[in-house]
Formats: sequence, structure tokens, C-alpha cells
Amino acid sequence: MITHTVLLTWKPGISTEQIAAIQQNLLALPAVITEIETYSCGSNVGPGETNADFAVVATFASLADWRVYDTHPEHTRVKTELMLSWIATRSVIQFG
Repeated sequence: MITHTVLLTWKPGISTEQIAAIQQNLLALPAVITEIETYSCGSNVGPGETNADFAVVATFASLADWRVYDTHPEHTRVKTELMLSWIATRSVIQFG
């Protein structure tokens, strides 16, 4: 089992509507990418100035399955069209 975790901090100016659209598009990925075992994402609800703004956590049966997700055209579309221009910082880890 591989767990993929992403922590994002948004650039100033991103709207709650844009974040909601990002979340909606991300949550649609498991219906398209069958290699995803579990998938969740959402905005930070805890206090703390150093906390990330948004997180994605997904699990995969293998590293090969994660690679399918990472390079899948729909995942790439969501990242490039909706997310990349708004990301101030990004931390990623895959562990298993």
C-alpha cells in the first residue's frame, strides 16, 4: 500500500469558489482513475499560522498504480488548469 500526501499553501487572492472547484475536480478523479484505492482532500480547518491551506491524501496498491495517477491526463488537467497558478508552496510524500 502506498499513501500519497500533498500539502498546499495557496497564493493570496484565490477565492473560496476556486478552492471549491479544485476540490470538486479532485474528488472526481477516483471515478476516472481506477488505480486510486482511497481519496480525500479538503481545506485546513485547524488554527495555526504555519499550517498548510489544503491537503490531498490518496492510497494506491502499488507505486506503479500511483505513477498511473500521477501521469494520468485528467489529473494533469486538474493540476495545470485549476491549481498550478494558485500554489504558493507544495510538499509531497509517498510512503508505504
